[in-house]
Amino acid sequence: MTSPKPYLSSAGCVKPWIQKFTNTPRDTFFDQFVGSRDAKFVEIIEGSHESEIKYSEVPLDSDSPKSAPDLSKVFELPQQDGSEGILRLVILPFNTENDNAPPLSWKGFREHLDFLNLEDSFICTEQMQTPPTWFEVPLQAGLRGFVVKPEKWDSNLANFSLSIVHCPVSRITHIVAHMLHKTDVKHLLLRLQALKALASHPLLVPLILMEERIGSTVERLTLMRDSVYSVEKRTGTHKNYRGDKHHEELNHYAYGDKVWERRHEQDIDFEAAPGKITSIASECAMIEAKCQVNESLLDWLQGLCDSLDELNTDSGSWGRAASSIRMKISAFRTWSGNNRARSIYLAKRAEAQMQACLNLMAQRDNALNLKKTEAALRDSSDMRAIAWVTLAFLPATFVAYLFLQL
Repeated sequence: MTSPKPYLSSAGCVKPWIQKFTNTPRDTFFDQFVGSRDAKFVEIIEGSHESEIKYSEVPLDSDSPKSAPDLSKVFELPQQDGSEGILRLVILPFNTENDNAPPLSWKGFREHLDFLNLEDSFICTEQMQTPPTWFEVPLQAGLRGFVVKPEKWDSNLANFSLSIVHCPVSRITHIVAHMLHKTDVKHLLLRLQALKALASHPLLVPLILMEERIGSTVERLTLMRDSVYSVEKRTGTHKNYRGDKHHEELNHYAYGDKVWERRHEQDIDFEAAPGKITSIASECAMIEAKCQVNESLLDWLQGLCDSLDELNTDSGSWGRAASSIRMKISAFRTWSGNNRARSIYLAKRAEAQMQACLNLMAQRDNALNLKKTEAALRDSSDMRAIAWVTLAFLPATFVAYLFLQL
């Protein structure tokens, strides 16, 4: 009698408490998060040539365990059974209940979580419970295991949670990936198909997911740069030291009362500029912190890559994959460092604009107060003239009044 296939539940979703972060109607908001229908099992088996690489992608149907793929090999740690160069990847939503399934079924993972004083649910819950974290897991001789769980920007949500085991001898990698956003799952699957020749390297999946974290930063920085530029044009401080005739014709060099009196439908509201600049400065501070987190993770992955190279003496497919991984890490570190430098630059530029706006507003208020003072002085002068005229005619008026009484 054959033993039943091990069952891995894909039933999971983000918790309702996330609703507090949005005013969007519930159904629309939750559509962005990975659910049970997005769960998949991906297996990539190396071939002697790229055309011989086998890629399979099977949905994990939690409603029908009988039709689910055979995950018996994933439930165990990679073995040296003669197979070579295999990636077995399980993609699940957060908050699945798989207490006796991987990664907790992998000997060493549950024990190490307990050693770190982390709950068993740490790997599968979308709540961080810790700062962004990544650590190795001690496994039986010859195997390498590690966990990667970074945050989703400035929130208590995990971007993803990866549990990875790798056998350097057979180059077999098992990964359980709990994912937050559907867009990340889609990106991961597309990139795995494109990079399937490198799939057995245990660092490929983390680096693919890092692409989204680093790539989206560029778009945010460009948007903030355009916002700062619009404020500079509105305040008349955009490169006015150059005396560009064209910019002068476009009123980019407005000074004094021309700044706050000018009105144009494409201008941002002058009063709203400080609020806009403050949000830019806050966003720059967050991006700088996230770039530091990304660079710290990349440094850790680089160290892990070097240690894996020492264990694997295969100069063939592993050597090519390891070289590509090292170059990818180096490129990402450069991109992240440049993103961080640009965020620091934009923050200083926004700070200068904030000071300019405050000075201009102070000038405007002083100008208004001066006008009020001048008006008050004119009123005072007029009142004095009226008083003198009144005093001059008062005696005659009094005498006339007395004659009228006789």
